[in-house]
Amino acid sequence: MKKSKIKYSKWFSRFLAVTMLITLVGMQSHAENIPPYFKELITTPKISDESVTWTQFAPGNAGYSEFVFTHPTDPDVVFNFPDMFNSYRSTDRGESFHLVNGDDDDGRNLNHITRVYDLDFSRQNENFGMAASRAGLWITYDKGASWEGHPMNDYTKEGSFGILNQWGSSCLGAIAVDPKDDNIWYLGSGVFWDVKGNHRNHVKKHGKNPKNPGKLWKSTDQGTTWTLLHSTGIHPKAEFGKIYIHPEDSSMIFIVTTYGLYKSIDAGANFTKIESIESGNGEDYDLVRDMSFYYDKTTQQYTIYIINQVRYEGDNNGSLIAKGGIYKSTDLGDSWTSITGDLAMDIEALQQSVLKTSASNYVKNWYYFSLRKYLNFSISDQQARTQYPKLPTNILQNFNRIVVDPTNPDRIFVAHNAKHDASFFVGDVWMTEDGGDTWIVATRTGKGWERDDDFWTKRNPDQPTNVNVGYHHVGDMHYPEIYTTQGARDLDISIDGDIYVMYRTFVKSNTQGKSWEQIDSYGTPAGNWVGRGGSNVPGRNIITDTRDPELVYFVSGENRLWKKTQDGDSIYPGAAAVKYLQGAAESPGTLAISPDNINELYTIPFRQLHRGEFMKSVDGGESWETISTPVPNLPYNGIYVESLIINPNDTDTMYFCAPDVIVNGPAGHPFKGDNKGIYKTTDRGYTWKRVNHGLPYGESVNDLEFDPKDSRILYAGVTSGRNLSIKNASFESKFLDWTLTGNQDDMNQAIIGKRDTQNAAIIIGKGVGFEQKITGLQPNTPYFLSACVKADAGETGQLMVKGLDGTVLGETACAHSEYLSEGVSFTTRADETTVTIGGYKTEGTGRVFYDRFILRTKGGLYKTTDSGANWNVVASFPEEVIQVNQINIDPHTNRIYVAGGERYEEASRGGIWVSDDDGETWGKIFHMPKVVNTIVSPLDPNRIMTFVAVSDVRPLNVNSGIYLSEDGGKSWIKINKGLGLSSKVMDMAFDLKNPDIIWSTTSSGGFYKGVIDR
Repeated sequence: MKKSKIKYSKWFSRFLAVTMLITLVGMQSHAENIPPYFKELITTPKISDESVTWTQFAPGNAGYSEFVFTHPTDPDVVFNFPDMFNSYRSTDRGESFHLVNGDDDDGRNLNHITRVYDLDFSRQNENFGMAASRAGLWITYDKGASWEGHPMNDYTKEGSFGILNQWGSSCLGAIAVDPKDDNIWYLGSGVFWDVKGNHRNHVKKHGKNPKNPGKLWKSTDQGTTWTLLHSTGIHPKAEFGKIYIHPEDSSMIFIVTTYGLYKSIDAGANFTKIESIESGNGEDYDLVRDMSFYYDKTTQQYTIYIINQVRYEGDNNGSLIAKGGIYKSTDLGDSWTSITGDLAMDIEALQQSVLKTSASNYVKNWYYFSLRKYLNFSISDQQARTQYPKLPTNILQNFNRIVVDPTNPDRIFVAHNAKHDASFFVGDVWMTEDGGDTWIVATRTGKGWERDDDFWTKRNPDQPTNVNVGYHHVGDMHYPEIYTTQGARDLDISIDGDIYVMYRTFVKSNTQGKSWEQIDSYGTPAGNWVGRGGSNVPGRNIITDTRDPELVYFVSGENRLWKKTQDGDSIYPGAAAVKYLQGAAESPGTLAISPDNINELYTIPFRQLHRGEFMKSVDGGESWETISTPVPNLPYNGIYVESLIINPNDTDTMYFCAPDVIVNGPAGHPFKGDNKGIYKTTDRGYTWKRVNHGLPYGESVNDLEFDPKDSRILYAGVTSGRNLSIKNASFESKFLDWTLTGNQDDMNQAIIGKRDTQNAAIIIGKGVGFEQKITGLQPNTPYFLSACVKADAGETGQLMVKGLDGTVLGETACAHSEYLSEGVSFTTRADETTVTIGGYKTEGTGRVFYDRFILRTKGGLYKTTDSGANWNVVASFPEEVIQVNQINIDPHTNRIYVAGGERYEEASRGGIWVSDDDGETWGKIFHMPKVVNTIVSPLDPNRIMTFVAVSDVRPLNVNSGIYLSEDGGKSWIKINKGLGLSSKVMDMAFDLKNPDIIWSTTSSGGFYKGVIDR
């Protein structure tokens, strides 16, 4: 953030310009053994080096986004806030986008601008604005180029998602500035616009999943301070969607909430619900989904336009009727006139029209699914078809967005999101040019428009039936549909009439809705794609092959597979272009290229269609076939496959691993049944068996690597296991479930106090402690217990594990004056399934603080010398490492690189370890709590890249992202410039042709090209 209050030390931007000595690893259990430069890196935010710049080139939005805004006074400025947490701005009406996240924002705890629900800008100073978001309140002084968080965004709970200090929650839903005085702002709470998670239905008329409701603030000093307004008359459970202040009368305010439309005539002191929209009264009536205004400066006529929340009721004849619709008021809400016109649909007639050209029950199928969704899935599909056998002939869709063209008040656009709301498909954005008498579908995609021409022109002779939405890379998925099922997720209009609509793609019309162009990507003459800088593609693995230095594959979640092409320069000099391989599965797992044939590829999709299937392509990824299903009966979110590798000396033999704990990616669902670990095939993937003998319980393997000298030797990186149950592990319920030990008195006792703002157990004096029995463990299994511990100066506490017979299984002393994650390894004995954990103190009169106990199985580095038949722990590898994330063996030097660490532990247990003698001895070249992977350039073994993830230990790692060494790991620079959220990196690669080109992927922005400019 450009206006952040954080002070960066310039000299440290190249913080390791001095030569590092490789530190031999002993028992590094405490942070003071970490070299000083890494200590500072862990605790102090540092700016990325200027010598490397990343440029995003991933095509499209291609994910979920429902937050699109135009600047209220500058039509060139457009914002897009997708769900993968990057945030984008355009200053050329969508021709190109740039990130508004800071280069070194790490994404922890939503400490950056993201998921914006509403924003507004001063009418006196177009550069000054504020945004209400799921991440709190954000302020800009440069028209949205950069943002800083409001001080009230400070978190009160370590590691908690969305828990803020004075807002009550991070979820803020509406904001507006007084058009006449930018000192005055109003701010409302909630997630009114979270259609995907908080849509309305028959059972939950005010939202399925409200968050932080009932709060309205006012500021009279440009947002410096905020006053929570009490007893306003607004429903206490209301979430706020829009706030409008009359442009000529600042005392008059209109607010859309989940409990209706409210009006104030005394500058927000009191509000009254407008109950003149419907004949019925009560909290379930007069509900409003959206609101728009038109102010005629000449006549001073102020017109309000609303969507009265649509509700569906049975018609006593086996079908449905709809109530609600589009209304306007010309008397400031006292009375309303319906402008719904002919907006209703004859679904029965549409179904019959579709059946003339297709045997598909397309219409009927989505109708009953949408109906069940509106009924909160309280009945089955068969029950819905039985109770409502007739398709409706005059039904409204559940519209939730409305805008009025500022250049023509008779031109109105409404939209609905049938993909995620409780609405019916077909016709995502509708428009009228006669003030609501007649309506046409404005956005048209799918084969049905030409096929059903008779239906549409009979409905409205002025309805065009051409496809008018510009083609996009996902068009091959949606254009062949009868009608698109993507849903219009947001809608906005600029002050001069450009309309912006967010589908799965971002489209724009500068022709008053007659045609729409996609503004996500540029298409090359050869049909390939270059992104415009606003991607929401979840990037994953990068695959290269030394047999073809130009070959680069980019794997993506939900967006299939991509291949680098050579025609990016046709868009702009140096641009990277990619080909969309639409024949691939929606969400491929990692990719493997056969050593026999560079066009022979293998993958295992990790979710959606084909999840868990072993798939093969023989044409470079253009088409795929399923060979086998190694892990059957997977849930929708499937299996997160890592390290699909092929034996270079026997290409019929392959391995992959399926971890239970995801190191870097979607968390997914816990595995059900006994199906984790390492899988092996010896017949090119037709049959598989698990080869887990010797692995620790949990069998959570994240990485596999062949020894380049002997393919019978493989290394496995084993993660720590899922956190096991410790009751009241953070002492939120005081000492409930814990037993106090020793002779407790006024001088020597265990009490509950505070660590920052959280509870902590505090041992005072000596001879006392606390403990808890933990059951359900596995015999003969390595475990790791950790806790956040801090001691007064000169005091020492103990963290311990013991058996039921009192035998100490593991113990460590804790004497740090700052909170650190202390840990102890232990192994259960034969038949031992219960242990006792706890803390105690034997000496002194001061205090030792304990908090956040965590227990899990212990991972590490494992090795097989017999092709996976047996695995053994690498005994020489440092014992304090409890999770190994990745192994990389440089085939040129045979140096072994091991990346390790996890989010709950400090830097002595994480980093990069290296061995130059086949694992006999190890040195450490990088110290950070969680290092995900390490790669070495095939062109220069001295060039190394690594990715550091965020961690949840104290002190927090504040310098996540990508690091580069050009001297074999002796010195490093951080290289996040242009990445956006540095914590979202998924993979990295060196270009095999140009040593100054590097590649990366992120889960928030797709694919990036990096240029090293020394």
